[in-house]
Order: sequence, then C-alpha cells, then structure tokens
Amino acid sequence: MEPVEELRNEFSDVIQVEFRHYPLEQTHPWALTAAGFAECAAKQGKFWEFHDQLYKEQETWAHAPEPIVFFARYAQESGLDPLTLERCLEDPKTLGQIRLERSIGAKQGVQSTPTIFLNGRPLVGPLQLKAQGKNIVLEELKKLASKLRQ
Repeated sequence: MEPVEELRNEFSDVIQVEFRHYPLEQTHPWALTAAGFAECAAKQGKFWEFHDQLYKEQETWAHAPEPIVFFARYAQESGLDPLTLERCLEDPKTLGQIRLERSIGAKQGVQSTPTIFLNGRPLVGPLQLKAQGKNIVLEELKKLASKLRQ
C-alpha cells in the first residue's frame, strides 16, 4: 500500500484514510479470517499496525494450511490483548460488520482489491493510485479552494 502511505504523508493535514473490508473469499480462502483479525485489531486501536504486517507477510500466510498461527503472531507483535481479540473474533457482530462493508463496496462497483476512492472517484490497484492519486488530490483541493473564495 505504498501509494496510500505516500499520499497520507504528503497530504496529512487534508487527507483522511478510511479502510473498508472487501474480502475476496472465492480467490483468497483466508481473506475473511484475515479481515476478522484486522477488524478486531481496529477495535483495539491497532488496525494499521496489524494491517501493515498482514500485507507485508501476505505471501507467507495466503497459501498456508493454517494461517491463524501467523495472524496470532501478527496480533501479538501489534500489541493486541489476546483475550479481547478472542472475544472479538467470536462475536457475530465482527463478521456482520465485514459482510456489511463488502456489500457496500459491491454496490459502489468494487470488484477487486485494492480499490481506493478519492472523493468518490475510484482508483483500482496501486499502479492507478500511484499514477493518478496525487493529481486527483490536488484537483480536489483546487475545487475546495475555489468554493471557499466564492
């Protein structure tokens, strides 16, 4: 997610990043489980720490027969409370939230990940975000400045 980080760093005073789950269960059998761990990390204020580790190590866990061992290690490395994590993973509301976010994404036209929206404008994949993201942010800032001058 390097392009997102670049935009977050360059425009930290004007950009807000919101993450929405969109697990592709058909092609990634552990995507829903990974999303559950990430959602529970968010509830402990450690989403980005867990998320970054999850993506960095994706090749390690994606084809593993039991990736939960890896997820548990990432949770520990992220400083998550294990008991709170366990309760969250068992709570049906966690899965419900992930499914809701996936449903909303589908209604917005999301078909693959990552899909990033900049003020409602979709960019699919890191290459498109890297190529167009900064220009879109600057265009949106110009629009905002124009409105403020009126």
